[in-house]
Amino acid sequence: IGFVALRRYCQGGTCRSIARLDGKTVIITGANTGIGARVILACRDITKAERAAQNIMKQTQNPNVEVRVLDLASLSSVRSFAENIKKTEDKLNILINNAGGKINFDDINLEKDYNPMEAYRQSKLANVLFTKELSRQLQGTNVTINALHPGVVKTELVRYMPLTIPFFLRWLFIPFKPFLKSPKQGAQTSIYCAVAEELEHVSGKYFSDCAVKEPDACAKDDEAAKRLWTLSEELVGLKKTESSGGTCKSIARLDGKTVIITGANTGIGRETALDLAGRGARVILACRDITKAERAAQNIMKQTQNPNVEIRVLDLASLSSVRSFAEKIKNTEEKLDILINNADLLKKSAPSRIINVSSMAHRGTNVTVNALHPGIVKTERYLPLTIPFFLRLLFIPFKPFLKSPKQGAQTSIYC
Repeated sequence: IGFVALRRYCQGGTCRSIARLDGKTVIITGANTGIGARVILACRDITKAERAAQNIMKQTQNPNVEVRVLDLASLSSVRSFAENIKKTEDKLNILINNAGGKINFDDINLEKDYNPMEAYRQSKLANVLFTKELSRQLQGTNVTINALHPGVVKTELVRYMPLTIPFFLRWLFIPFKPFLKSPKQGAQTSIYCAVAEELEHVSGKYFSDCAVKEPDACAKDDEAAKRLWTLSEELVGLKKTESSGGTCKSIARLDGKTVIITGANTGIGRETALDLAGRGARVILACRDITKAERAAQNIMKQTQNPNVEIRVLDLASLSSVRSFAEKIKNTEEKLDILINNADLLKKSAPSRIINVSSMAHRGTNVTVNALHPGIVKTERYLPLTIPFFLRLLFIPFKPFLKSPKQGAQTSIYC
């Protein structure tokens, strides 16, 4: 009885909706095997897809099942498929992405010595994060998007067992096979999200076993979701970056880290502080203008939902202020993980000097120091004060080609 009960529990929920989809157009990717099947089968393996289509039409007596070529590992294939759909379909009611396949390194420039299991985990995390941000982007429309976990499904062996496991060790998985879901059981949550009447206006949620579930804490990171969206736009060419420079693509978290950023109440410094606070860091804004710093701190805490943003007085044009600031940091902080010196403020005090103080003891200490150029950024102080007003008008045509503070902060964030 216990065995049967455990097996039934592992097989998960069942979609109980009796909704009809007459007149609806549905696209399902990876639908030639496993958990996908209905209407337009978007698949890489056409031979398998045609067999699946024939089988589906025979079982359902529905002749409206088509096959289209789609390789999700190739951006060119995705673009071609999308263009074909736009030309041939009047409407699309449901899109079910059964995300699978390997990365094609000809289409996307990633490191080739990646860890396949870590890449798999990151891809699933990215799927949930992307769903979260796209749901936000779709607000106000009548289009919803949700992510789901189908459970551990016994589709083809290579799909549910890591390729790194030697063949003789795979026999150890045999006792667990009765507790894996069948493809039909694994499809239930997909079907539920597609047809359930009560989900008509539900968006941005994570489902498992035909119910809303809480995703991993990493998948709730709003800033990571926004960065992933931006990266996706750049990847598919929706966002031009030629004049805006590079983008920090890391999704590293900084929980438990202490960061000091000078000149962080505006421009590049503020955008850097916003990003790092969004990654969970405790951020100290070291600024001369306390009023601006307090406004910036409140804004950063509101946007990132991170309360650990503090303000300290620091005037980089005054050595006594620098010494006083350093002394306070030594007295109040047990550690300092990252120090970012934004030198913009010293331009108003020219001639001035910028000195990053370390010591010869840094060799072998695990403390690193780097310098960077953020690019030409259109902050409030991107033009020298010595330029007369009438000459500043000559710079107006170049303004669209300057970086925004957020774009100018990317190299600081990257370092």
